[in-house]
Amino acid sequence: MGLGHDSKPDYVEGVIHFSHHGIAVLHSNWLTMQKARSMVVSGSVATANLDFMAKEVLLETVEGPLKLQVTIAEPLTLELSHFADCILHDKPFIVNAEDGVRAVEVCEAMGKSGDEHRPVCLQSLPTA
Repeated sequence: MGLGHDSKPDYVEGVIHFSHHGIAVLHSNWLTMQKARSMVVSGSVATANLDFMAKEVLLETVEGPLKLQVTIAEPLTLELSHFADCILHDKPFIVNAEDGVRAVEVCEAMGKSGDEHRPVCLQSLPTA
C-alpha cells in the first residue's frame, strides 16, 4: 500500500477469507488513467466476468463463453427507486443498515491490516 500526496493509499489490495472457505480478492487504486469497475466471480462450474462500466457480463463455462443480456440502467436511479418503493409500500430493503455497518467494518479492518502489516480478523455474523 503506497501513500499518495495526501497520505491516503494510492493502491489497496485485500484478501478476505470467509468462514465458509470462500475467498474475495479486492483491488482499488487511484493510479490508473482509465477508470475500471469490474468483478470476477469464480465457482466450481463457471466464472462470471462483470464489467460495470461497459455493462457487460461474460459467463465462462466448459461449454465456452456466453455473453449475457444485461438491462442497462443508472445504478443511483435504481437505488433511489428501490428506497422510495420500500418506504412507500413498507417493503424490506435489499441492503439493510446492518449490511452497511458491516461494509464499513470490513473497510476499516482492511485499513488497519495495511497500517499494522498483519491480518485482521472480524467476527463471523450469525446466519439467518
